[in-house]
Amino acid sequence: MALKNSKSVAGVFTTLAANSALFLTSGCAYSPWKGDDPRGVLDAVPAPALDHTGMVLEDVTSEASLQTISNHPMLKIDKLLHRKDDFTVEKLNFTSSSGDKATAYLTIPDGEGPHPVIVVFPVLSDSLTISEMLAKQMAREGYAVLRMTTHPLEFVDTDNIETPMTAYRHAVLDARRMIDWMQAERSDIDGDKIGVAGVSLGSLLSSTLMGVDEDIKGGTFFLVGGGLAEIMSDSTNENIEAFRRRLMEKQMIENRDDLVRHLHGTTQAVDPLTYAANVDPCRVLMITGRADTEIPTENSEMLWNAFGEPDWRVMPTQHKKHVAMFFYWMMNRAADHFDKVLREGRCEKPSASVPDSSARAQAVSAKGLH
Repeated sequence: MALKNSKSVAGVFTTLAANSALFLTSGCAYSPWKGDDPRGVLDAVPAPALDHTGMVLEDVTSEASLQTISNHPMLKIDKLLHRKDDFTVEKLNFTSSSGDKATAYLTIPDGEGPHPVIVVFPVLSDSLTISEMLAKQMAREGYAVLRMTTHPLEFVDTDNIETPMTAYRHAVLDARRMIDWMQAERSDIDGDKIGVAGVSLGSLLSSTLMGVDEDIKGGTFFLVGGGLAEIMSDSTNENIEAFRRRLMEKQMIENRDDLVRHLHGTTQAVDPLTYAANVDPCRVLMITGRADTEIPTENSEMLWNAFGEPDWRVMPTQHKKHVAMFFYWMMNRAADHFDKVLREGRCEKPSASVPDSSARAQAVSAKGLH
């Protein structure tokens, strides 16, 4: 399927990009079907560490914002391609659950509402470029998008796991509070049709949010995995590697197994795996890179199993390299998924076919996909 948005130069470019990516990934798509949850009947998992009772916001202030917040070349190209977009952006100022001042951006499509809304988190570097690109594409499909700005996880400087996980927790809590605010205060938002999406760290936060907030009716997670302790023990991300070395030296940890055990005690309370049983697999779409070593394929498979084997697409990419060429294809898959679960209210059980496992990912990486 070609990208839906096909206007002038932008339409030609994005359609070609989407169709090229579709060709490259044609062997990695799994057709959904109606069936039983392979996990059987599961009890709901409570989330006391992420409980936000009584935290509905009344002090949110809104002001007009430029459509382009980041100054990245990708966004300049995007603006050139699309010329004029039919949406507006608001800057929302509020008090974080941590007590600090915080900011979010709400993108509203033109036209009569209320609009279904998608909550988006930024990536680990705290750059807003990718989340802004995602927001603009979803707005072009008629979705309002709430883009959160998170507290940096401080992997560059910290030597303890409590600091980044506290920031992770506040990021999820802030999103829950902002969802409550939108439902109570925004007549242009359809509070019954809320989705969540993210890339990399944004996908981890999004996965946790969906697992703890029953108002989330659909999720699309790009470059995602579960098992935060294992991810931090194995990731090749340079900032996480440096954090890992400092932590192991400070705690006198000598091997991976001991490191995982040390991290698990703190990460479990916010880990997407912990709350995956609360998520209906038919409401999830996962898109990952076959040779990803920053969020390893093993961790993607862990989350896929915990989610009940949802729809999972695999790109011939690593975590960063080669992903850009699949961007419009990814956005189109996300729009299709949200159209199905949010707009149409359909919940079809996905195929139980599992994509190639970590052994295959290692073979691909060894062949030179760098």
